[in-house]
Amino acid sequence: MAEYNPGEDQDTIAELYRRIDQLNEEITAMQAMGNVYTPRINPTAYPTPVEGQHAIDPADNRHMWYANGAWHKAGGIVYHIKVFSDTQTVASGDGKFIFEIPEDTDAKNLINIETYVTTVSSSGKPTVQIRNITQAADMLSTKCEIDANEKNSKDAVTQPVINLASDDVAWGDHIAIDVDIAGTGAAGLGVILEFG
Repeated sequence: MAEYNPGEDQDTIAELYRRIDQLNEEITAMQAMGNVYTPRINPTAYPTPVEGQHAIDPADNRHMWYANGAWHKAGGIVYHIKVFSDTQTVASGDGKFIFEIPEDTDAKNLINIETYVTTVSSSGKPTVQIRNITQAADMLSTKCEIDANEKNSKDAVTQPVINLASDDVAWGDHIAIDVDIAGTGAAGLGVILEFG
């Protein structure tokens, strides 16, 4: 039988409490710097979240981040849509591509949009709006632009903003990609949409 030594147990407990205090101090310091990845903390624990804040939802252990005024879960559904082929010149107009929301995207929200071209615009910014035809609502309050002489929207001076009042979709909704500005000589327009 092992000999019971209460002194050793007390030392072990004290060391564990010391480590817990140290970790809590590190978490507090990281949160103060804005690096606020906090595992297994329900996002509702943050009454005033900041852009880029992270959490893990205890309900399903999925990673979440705060962006564009709302909490989003990782592992969203991504649609990669080629609106014009690589050899087709981009043309402006509504409904250049229309698709239907399938069952697995029911009750999701648009959380991210990116656009790209394979041939750049020499002048003018290829500009895209996403429109929910079924709900008669534009899904972007600031449209997605590609600056002249650039291949994608990721570094655009004006970044797209999702309209949080109309970012939701339902099974069977028809979604249109409207090209508001074609640019000059741009070709091969593609759109990447993420729902979560």
